[in-house]
Amino acid sequence: MCVCHRFIYYQSKRIYSSFDHLEIVPGHKIQAEEILNDERIEYIDIFDGNQTHKDTALHDCVDNFVKRHRYDSLLAFTDGAVTEFGRGSSAVVLLPLEVGVPEVEVKQVHATLMSSLETEIAAIILAMEQAVMYLEDNAAKSIMKQGKLIILTDCKSAIKCIIRRSVMHHHHALMA
Repeated sequence: MCVCHRFIYYQSKRIYSSFDHLEIVPGHKIQAEEILNDERIEYIDIFDGNQTHKDTALHDCVDNFVKRHRYDSLLAFTDGAVTEFGRGSSAVVLLPLEVGVPEVEVKQVHATLMSSLETEIAAIILAMEQAVMYLEDNAAKSIMKQGKLIILTDCKSAIKCIIRRSVMHHHHALMA
C-alpha cells in the first residue's frame, strides 16, 4: 500500500471508531394532528353581524383589525368555493411581517368533488402550510417570536370543525 492509501485507511478507521459508541436515534417528526392538538387555537369574532350598513361596518372592522396586528402577527385571509358541479378551490393571501414585502397569494384547485365546508377547511390548512413555509424561508422568525398566526375566514363552520376536531372525524383526511 502506498502512503496515501495508508493515510486514508488510518483516517477511516479513526472516524469509524469515534462513531462506534454513538447511536442514531430518529428525531420526532411533528404530525398534523399534533399541531392541531395545541391548546392555543382561539376563535375571535371581529365583526358583530347585527350592525346596520353591514358592508361598510365589516370593511372597517377588518381594516382596523389588520392595522392593529399587521406587523406583530402573520395574517392570512382564506376562502374556499365550489362550483355548481362540485369542483372546489381554496385560496390564501398571506400578509408578510416585513414592511414593503409583497403579499403571498396561493390558490389550490381540488382534484376531487368537495363540499363548500371542505374547501373552506382546506383553505385554512393551506394558510397554515404557507405560514410554515414563509417562516422557514424568512428571517421573520425573530420578529414573530411573540406573535401569532391569525387566519381570517368567513366560514364559522370551518373554524368550529378545527376547534372541535375530536368530534369531526370525517374531515380529518383534509387535516392530515
